[in-house]
Amino acid sequence: MVVVLGSRAEEVRAALERAAWAQPPQVAMNWRWQEGIGTSVQVGLMALPPDCDGAVFLHCDQPLLPAELLRALVRRFEESGSPIVHPVHAGRRYPPALHFRLALEAVRRTGRLSSSFSSTQIHK
Repeated sequence: MVVVLGSRAEEVRAALERAAWAQPPQVAMNWRWQEGIGTSVQVGLMALPPDCDGAVFLHCDQPLLPAELLRALVRRFEESGSPIVHPVHAGRRYPPALHFRLALEAVRRTGRLSSSFSSTQIHK
């Protein structure tokens, strides 16, 4: 797990240090956080190993996201082979999204989570 820090980085770092982790997250600093979420995505991706098959992008304001939703993303990814899987509710896409390696390479280049790749969805 990679946690990207930006605004209020020291507060967040202190909270991470107080938390009980089975395996502590890798922390990466985004010095360009004021330029938008895309810069945090790029920093997080650069912290992943190059052979990483995929990544799930979570927003910091989703602390109570159920683990079952993450498992459903992975299951749907495995079933569909789609490069991007995301939840949909009332016709709208919502985070988190799972991006496969090919889509991750595009995100690394552009810093944008949306791309020209086809995606599939799970309904929540």
